[in-house]
Amino acid sequence: MPLVHRAARRARPHGRPGRQGAGHQLGGERGGSEGSELPVAFARTFAEHDGRGVVVAREFEGLKAAMGPKKAASVMALCWFLHWGSITGNTIGALTKGRLVGRPKCGSKWLSLDPLFELAFTAYYGVCFALVTLTTLLLKAFPAGVPKPVNSVLGVVLLCVSSVWIVPLGLLGAVATPLLRILPSKDKPSVY
Repeated sequence: MPLVHRAARRARPHGRPGRQGAGHQLGGERGGSEGSELPVAFARTFAEHDGRGVVVAREFEGLKAAMGPKKAASVMALCWFLHWGSITGNTIGALTKGRLVGRPKCGSKWLSLDPLFELAFTAYYGVCFALVTLTTLLLKAFPAGVPKPVNSVLGVVLLCVSSVWIVPLGLLGAVATPLLRILPSKDKPSVY
């Protein structure tokens, strides 16, 4: 049974079917634990499969059916943003908290491409990552219950700041994607 459906079942006490009356939406304002468990279940599946593959696609279809396509797309976008953030943070940390203090990650050698990649990656994304971290710290300073328009403006600012660094490489990836079809390999990487 897909995780989305298991989460929906867990959200109902004793496995009883949910109400089907007017105003009942799994991802709506009345969602409570139901509204939050579905996106969390999808996010877990997304993380376990690096956002790719048949399992993620199936779970996303279930999320769309339960929450609607726009809310599901927002959940997916947030999952990709967090995935990017974790990869970026881990790579920058590999240089700043590892290699530069004499503790390179396991299996990494000084005389390899790893230090060059970590250095180039940190040079490109370091400022962006610092700005995203600063924005996150500023968001923590806000009291709970910030009005939705303020929250939305802060989200747009964060999106604009990070997109300055993400979009150019995303465009490069989009242009390079057709090259994956020409690769002489049985096990071509999946493009999702």
